Amino acid sequence: MGIGIGILVLLLALAASALVAGVVIMGMVGMGHEEHPRAAAWFTDAAQVLNGEGEPPARIAKLFN
Repeated sequence: MGIGIGILVLLLALAASALVAGVVIMGMVGMGHEEHPRAAAWFTDAAQVLNGEGEPPARIAKLFN
């Protein structure tokens, strides 16, 4: 069972790193805006929030307040 948990943790870490790479590439650099406009808009908003330049979504703000 220990190996299964290790593989699960590894897959979660890979998914998190892919999400961060997507935020950087689409949100901050601007690549892919023409091909995937909705995803690019979401990543741009997320990048601005993570940089402290934008307001967090209402659900997140409500969760922490």
